[in-house]
Amino acid sequence: MTVQDLAIEKIQQLPNDLAQEVSDFIDFLMLKQDSQRWQQWTQFSESLILNTSEPESPDVNEHLPIEKKPRPKCIGMGDSGMTNLSERVDELLWQDK
Repeated sequence: MTVQDLAIEKIQQLPNDLAQEVSDFIDFLMLKQDSQRWQQWTQFSESLILNTSEPESPDVNEHLPIEKKPRPKCIGMGDSGMTNLSERVDELLWQDK
């Protein structure tokens, strides 16, 4: 039994959607075997990649004013040894300007 016969037997056991994938792959292999058509395909696919790249969008944030906000006193207290942080939440988080 030839390789082609074995492949046909296997394809016949597949559901239609998978058999369609095999057929598409065979088309791809046949296209790849034809060097002129393969070269045309690669040039076409490369042009798609180049043409579909999105232009860089300007950074909107660079035009916004930078407002420096006071940092809460609790920053960095994770290893401070303070055991009463939850009791002092208002004192530590809220600052008057």
